[in-house]
Amino acid sequence: MAKAKIERAEATAEFTHERVDLHKRLLEAKAENEELSKRASELSAELDEFRGRCLELECGAGGGASSSSQEGLVRFREEMDRLGRKLRAVEADCADWRRKCDAGAEQVRRMNAAAAGREDELEVAR
Repeated sequence: MAKAKIERAEATAEFTHERVDLHKRLLEAKAENEELSKRASELSAELDEFRGRCLELECGAGGGASSSSQEGLVRFREEMDRLGRKLRAVEADCADWRRKCDAGAEQVRRMNAAAAGREDELEVAR
């Protein structure tokens, strides 16, 4: 009887330790996901600002635009393209972290269910 209690306590401690580790990883993944989401929204806002500036430049560059304004427009478009690629990369990272976070949460749920099942088996074994 005492041996079963000791084994149960050890198993419970081990599962608790694993749950704490997984919960910690889950929280870190959520924090990273929130940071990436915030960064993605900031980049999106910046991209919208650049789009507005691009429209202003295109409207202002009308018929007799000088070569310097054309060069500025080309640089601006290159910057827009660069920011667009950067935004897509951040969105992909955010999606990856969201998947990892969801997978960690599911693993914690499975471990909790398994721990509950093992505790029930130990109770029956007594």
